Amino acid sequence: MPCISENPSPMVSVVIAAYGSAEYLNCAIRSVLEQSYKDYELIVVDDCSAPEIVAGYQIPKSATFISHEKRRGCGAAGRNTGIAAAKGKYVAFLDVDDAWFPHKLQAQVDLLESNPHAGLAYCQHVLADKDLRPLAHQDKPRIISKEPLRQMIIGCFIHAPSTVMMRRDVLLELGGFDTGVIANDWDLWIRTSAGYPLVSDPNPGTIYRIHPQQMSVNRVRMHDGTIAVLEKTLLWAQTEHPELVKLIKARICRVLRRQSLAQMQSRNGSDAVRSLRKAVRIWPWNPRTYGLLARACLGCATAGLRR
Repeated sequence: MPCISENPSPMVSVVIAAYGSAEYLNCAIRSVLEQSYKDYELIVVDDCSAPEIVAGYQIPKSATFISHEKRRGCGAAGRNTGIAAAKGKYVAFLDVDDAWFPHKLQAQVDLLESNPHAGLAYCQHVLADKDLRPLAHQDKPRIISKEPLRQMIIGCFIHAPSTVMMRRDVLLELGGFDTGVIANDWDLWIRTSAGYPLVSDPNPGTIYRIHPQQMSVNRVRMHDGTIAVLEKTLLWAQTEHPELVKLIKARICRVLRRQSLAQMQSRNGSDAVRSLRKAVRIWPWNPRTYGLLARACLGCATAGLRR
């Protein structure tokens, strides 16, 4: 079987944040061991999985295995633990339910070595079912524009942490993933693109598995996560990138409108009114916000009369 490098200072630290599935973890580990690039260490961080699940882990003896003493509840916490333990020049993340094509590490090491100022490299991905069979529908390739920070604020063009390799010194400088926000990977990509160029491999390097046990959140919570990241970005953009303030405020307003629609569909009219009033305060120049606010207020009044 392919082996992990015994180099005490490997070029790459591979970090897998694990929880709840020995089958998926073992598959992810196999895809790491089959990499054509060999100068890496493997760090597996488990977030308090049940003992019977951990017993099924097939972790190589040369790998580092860390188990959280208390459940942290998010993959970002495991990634941060792995970053703290990493010795490599670069850190590559692999989610427990994803896998890599054999060339993934080599392609990204080459990219970062040939672009010494870049803080992050990412690759394209293939969507697959629970058995890693490619789906009929695939995402379009996500290409970096000439203004990556602006592009990243408009919408995250990096599909998942499993597509990313970062310089470890950049990760340490930025403080890793912010576990206080839901969309913590997007938040880290924004902060990285604010200070460093990004580079991309146009070829698929990651297999992104879609399965019933996959973590999911309802639309309102997803919007909450997006808003939290944008509001956090707005705080430092006001001094560091004032040219982006209008864009960020308009983006927050747009997400709040989407959130209000989801709240109205869930018959949470009062929450929808609060979301839209907040949107008006942040960005009062969009007439669609006022139209939705009138609709939400009318819905609340009608519901009150029915009672």
